[in-house]
Amino acid sequence: MIGWVVWSSTYLCGTWISCKTDPINRTSFPMKQTLTLTLFFSFAFFSNAQNIQLLHNNEEVMNGSLITYSRPTDSTAMQVDVHVLWSIEGEADVNVRRYEVDVQAGTGNYFCWGVCYAAQNAGARPVWNALAIHSVILAQLDTVRNFHAYHEPRNLVGTSTYRYVWFNTAEPSDSAWVDIQFTTTSVGIEERASSVNNMQVYPNPTLGNDVEVVLDLTGNVQNTKLVVYNMVGERVRTSTVRGLQSRTMVSTSDLSAGLYFVTLERNGSAVASKRFVVTR
Repeated sequence: MIGWVVWSSTYLCGTWISCKTDPINRTSFPMKQTLTLTLFFSFAFFSNAQNIQLLHNNEEVMNGSLITYSRPTDSTAMQVDVHVLWSIEGEADVNVRRYEVDVQAGTGNYFCWGVCYAAQNAGARPVWNALAIHSVILAQLDTVRNFHAYHEPRNLVGTSTYRYVWFNTAEPSDSAWVDIQFTTTSVGIEERASSVNNMQVYPNPTLGNDVEVVLDLTGNVQNTKLVVYNMVGERVRTSTVRGLQSRTMVSTSDLSAGLYFVTLERNGSAVASKRFVVTR
């Protein structure tokens, strides 16, 4: 399939660059892919319900989920689509931010949100905000279907993880996010997922206490870390995992009250995650 593409100029990083936009559904690229949606969390209901809802493959994606896409490597871009819906009455001006959680050197990436930005080399833009002029005003149940995340493997074998956060520009804490992980393999070879027998976080809510993370793992813990993210996807804590069965204390003394996610990452890839609430 060939998508009709309109080229326009956009001011980004202090220079004018070309951005490409599909006038109907943005760009459509042919691709051979295996997409797996992995939900890492058991969610409880909180009083601060998500106003921004995310959908992938026409199914709702829980906030903080991981979407994975794996295929044999080549030079073509890998694409994952996420639809964004505003769920409550009234309007919101919604924009998107991309974080490089752990990306492979020598690869490239870009995304489309109203327009498609030009590809950037890995590490060139660790945090990438869509321009303010490209934010989208959504009324209740309006759905944006023109978001696409792209990873350029450039014939390399490896894994790269990006975090995309959609937020209400008038109230940035009103947000939703997912991690999108792209894995390229040698032809016919898929990476084996790491095994987590058990992962617990308590107390939750914290009630003024520090958080203890209890792990029971299988395999090698080399290059395994616990990483804590706040609700807008910013990394606030990192701790090295030193044993297959371990207990790690996470200080909450300087964390603001709110929702956080503790993610087990092995070799830069998210393996499992739990969320917890800091209260005073």
